[in-house]
Amino acid sequence: MSTESQSNGPIKPVRSLTEVPVDEATYKADLEVTDRYQNFSMELLRVSLLGIGVFGFLLKEVILNDKDNYMHPFVSSRWWFVLGLLALAVSAAFALAHRYVSSDCIACQIRYLRQKHARDEALKHKAASEVARKLNDGMQEEKDDLKVQLKRGGLTLRISAIALGIGVALIAVGFINTIFTTKVTGNTPGSTNATLNAASPNQTR
Repeated sequence: MSTESQSNGPIKPVRSLTEVPVDEATYKADLEVTDRYQNFSMELLRVSLLGIGVFGFLLKEVILNDKDNYMHPFVSSRWWFVLGLLALAVSAAFALAHRYVSSDCIACQIRYLRQKHARDEALKHKAASEVARKLNDGMQEEKDDLKVQLKRGGLTLRISAIALGIGVALIAVGFINTIFTTKVTGNTPGSTNATLNAASPNQTR
């Protein structure tokens, strides 16, 4: 069999799409946009974790170091802190989810471009029409998957940002209630004894 007849024979599909070359310029702009979104989600993750750390620091250095003044109002405001910490945890979780989803968007696009390149090559040969049809179906699946992942990416980013704002607000309200209640009630170490003495003046006679 001659070399020419071999070149005109049926084309065998590639065993893996990783064998198909893709020009980086075709998705470089999308990669840069994705990188910016991921930087934003990374900031959301960092601030969420920082908020949890700041709460732990204030709890240790302020509340627990002065239990006589702050423990009772702190316990009374505990649900503000519980809900705030849950919101920060949700923010961090959805920020991580966004990074995964946005990375998968780029993966979908690269798979789409590789299948498109392989399909275009297959269309040059009549014997590979079935291969081209299968690749075209695969391209459509990648487009549908990309559309879903883009929606998920936007949703996870919005939820993370909103949960972060809610978490910070709730924890701030909790600490304000704790400090404000302490100042209003005047719950200082000597105030209790002074009040008892003022309430029973006969004991000093």
